[in-house]
Amino acid sequence: GKVFRAVDTENGSTVAIKVAPVNMSNESHSLKHEFETVGKVDPHLNIAMYDECYRFSVEWAGLHDFAVLEYYPLGSLDKIIKNHSLNDTEKHDLAVGILEGLRHLHTTGAQGVVHRDLKPRNVLIQKWRGKYVPKITDFGLSKFSDSISNSCLLYTSPSPRDDRPN
Repeated sequence: GKVFRAVDTENGSTVAIKVAPVNMSNESHSLKHEFETVGKVDPHLNIAMYDECYRFSVEWAGLHDFAVLEYYPLGSLDKIIKNHSLNDTEKHDLAVGILEGLRHLHTTGAQGVVHRDLKPRNVLIQKWRGKYVPKITDFGLSKFSDSISNSCLLYTSPSPRDDRPN
C-alpha cells in the first residue's frame, strides 16, 4: 500500500493514512486483517498501533482498505540511519526498544505474534524526551505463534553494560 500524511479535521492533528487495495483471493494479506491482528496486541511503547481501519469500494479503483495511525515526522529507521550519525547510546536504545517490542509481540495474550517482516523500513521513529523511540509497524505478514510450527519465542533482557554512560 501507500502512506499519506493528512490532517484530522476534528482535532487538527496530523495523521498517517495507509491505503491498500484488497485482493479478495488473499484476504489474510489485507490491511483490514493487519489492523485486526495488531488490534489483538496490548498497547506497548514500541508498537505502532492503528487508530481505525475502513474498507471502501471506489468505483474507478475497486475495493481498498484505509487505516489511520499516528504520524511520525521522523519517518522510519532506515531514514534515520541514512540521514543521521547515531552515537553508541542511540544505537543501543534503538536496539533495546526493538527487542522490547518484539518480546511484547511474542508474549502477548494466549498467542504470541511473529512479525515476519522486520526491517528498518518497518520501524517508525518517534523522539521523546530527547531519545529516539522505535515503533514496530507493518504487520501484513505477521502470524500468531500457534499457527507457526517450530517457532522460537525466547528473549531475555540484555545485561547492563558497565561502560554505558548514566
